[in-house]
Amino acid sequence: MARGFRCVACVLLLLAAVSLAGAQALPKITHVQVTPAQVKTGDTLRMAVTIADPAGAVKAVTLIIRELPGMQEDLPQVSPGVWGFEFPMTAEFLPAVYHLDLVPRDAQGYRLKLAPGSVTTASFTIDTPHITQAPPAPDFRPDIPATRVTTVTGKRLIVRNPYRSYPNWYKGQLHAHTTNSDGRTPPGVLIGKYLADGCSWVQISDHDVITRDDRSPDGKQIVRLLGHERGILEGDIVCINYTEKSVTLTAQQTINAVAAKGGITLLAHPEGPVGYELAELNALRGMVMIELGGRSDQARPWDYLLTKGKTVWGVASDDFHGGPDAPTSYGFVMVNAPACTPQDLLANLRAGNFYASQGPALRVEVRNGAIRASADEEGYFIFRGPYGIRLLALSQFDPKSAVCELRGDERYVRVEYVRRSDGKRAWSQPIFVAPDK
Repeated sequence: MARGFRCVACVLLLLAAVSLAGAQALPKITHVQVTPAQVKTGDTLRMAVTIADPAGAVKAVTLIIRELPGMQEDLPQVSPGVWGFEFPMTAEFLPAVYHLDLVPRDAQGYRLKLAPGSVTTASFTIDTPHITQAPPAPDFRPDIPATRVTTVTGKRLIVRNPYRSYPNWYKGQLHAHTTNSDGRTPPGVLIGKYLADGCSWVQISDHDVITRDDRSPDGKQIVRLLGHERGILEGDIVCINYTEKSVTLTAQQTINAVAAKGGITLLAHPEGPVGYELAELNALRGMVMIELGGRSDQARPWDYLLTKGKTVWGVASDDFHGGPDAPTSYGFVMVNAPACTPQDLLANLRAGNFYASQGPALRVEVRNGAIRASADEEGYFIFRGPYGIRLLALSQFDPKSAVCELRGDERYVRVEYVRRSDGKRAWSQPIFVAPDK
């Protein structure tokens, strides 16, 4: 009996030793230092995370800020066993206590189990009085030429039509991601895919990263607009022609910062999981574009803003995150410009001289007091006014064209075209209408 007890004791001791050895092999966060704990405007916030990692399993440390859903950053390794960062604090950050969670990861990106006693949280406080809401920027008011027209009923109207008559249209993409942020396709490979789709230009909008690549793996070059996507409190904003490091936390702050540098703001996926409430949209000033989706039609927030009297252009895009074999160009824009240069593209994007599409081509013009729309393939046309309400249109018994006679009380008219063969859409920009008083 005694011998049996000794065997059991030996087994228990062996298991305890194995367990202790396993625990000792686990990485352990031994110290987290955040200085200063009370942050004021102009301070540099510093953070250092010390990890005892005898097995060398830790390959990355992700910092998650609880108060900012979706906001997380991988800390750079500053020395053996130490990860950290330095960040200048600006008046654009909101006063609050910010709680941080630390997540060590292995080479495959999986979360690692930590040894008992690890320090996994930290916090700091911004205590300087800040502007919690940026002052409103002026509403976006592009210079759209006004034309006096007379309707078939003799009414005199003022029509502001953003479309010009340059001979060339250039297909391009404003919202796509690569392996530089959360996409799964390398930049050069993605450029090759868009070139194969017939795109002449592209903006790669990686999250908080400026991706500057402009060539495919076989050396072909594409015209590039530079910018990135910024995740802020209300939703996401694609910043076009803007290469500054974003430190803003609210949509209005971001719009103001981008506008001050001559950039263009695009409100991303307004009805998606990371989207905007209509009241939030109505409070914003100075944004230039809003996303309509690529695979779906999300035009309701666009019509809401147009009905409120704001000038905002509609954009179709990919918001591409897929791998090298995933399809692209299920949402894009066609820009009418003198030449395919960044300067001409930006000028005509800002002016609204483009249309959004899931595939079909669309032509729109104002002639003899009416808006005339046409396409290359059979389909049907929808003319929409305030709140997205359908307006009476004459099809002229032609499945490739339609006409909407203006009355003068529409305020704006935009055209949707739906291709009969596959249901894919194209959207014109709004044409603004008012009585000639």
